[in-house]
Parts: sequence; structure tokens; C-alpha cells
Amino acid sequence: MNYYTLEQYKGLSVEQIVWLLEKDYFKKSVPPPRFIVISGQGIVIYWLIEPVPYMALPLWNAVQKFFLEKLKEIGADVKSIDAARVSRLSGTINIEDEMKVLKTIINGKKVKRRNNKNHKIKRRDETGLTNR
Repeated sequence: MNYYTLEQYKGLSVEQIVWLLEKDYFKKSVPPPRFIVISGQGIVIYWLIEPVPYMALPLWNAVQKFFLEKLKEIGADVKSIDAARVSRLSGTINIEDEMKVLKTIINGKKVKRRNNKNHKIKRRDETGLTNR
């Protein structure tokens, strides 16, 4: 969710956005999610489903569009609902911005995060060799 792009949510903390979601959306217009990942740029909300055969893709797409419609006023991203979407794993670092930290909220509780500010990152140059 790209809530930070909307004028009415600029300046709000991630915690305030999650609180708004819990107060105004979860259990009202959408079911409560299994977990939320704070991606550093926005948040990613996950609802877990039982495995289904690929023939269920049209139904899955309809569910994605339902969530998009219900959450678009708080920043749901239309580019995030395709079936091929791959997200960075929680706790990993975006090399382009070392200072951003991924956090996860499960059942309303934050999972311990690692402070990346002092974490040394090994970078690979164009030859594929690791720099220190």
C-alpha cells in the first residue's frame, strides 16, 4: 500500500496507518490479514489462502480486485495485484537504500527487527566480485 502518496496520509507513521486499517477496514470491509510487512516505502498486507489449482486464477484475480477496491482510498496499489508479484522477504535489505528496514506485524505484534544502520553489506561490482 502506497498510503504515503496520498495527501491525507502524508506525515502519518506506519503505526498510525496500521491503526487506521485495524479501526476502519479489518473485520469491516475486508477480513483481518494474517500479517503485515512494513517495507520501508509502504506496507504489504498478506491474507493466506489454501493452495488451489492454477485453474482458480480467475477467482484469485477477482479477490485481488476486491481488496484493491476496498483499500484504494488508503493507498492500495493497482500494480501490486498481479499473480506474478514477487515481494522481498521480511528482514532482507534493499541494496539501493541500506537504511530502510523491513518489519513484520503478526497478530498485531511487531516481530523483532534488525537495525541495518550498522550492518555491513557486501556489494558485488560489475565483475561479480564482492567488495568490502
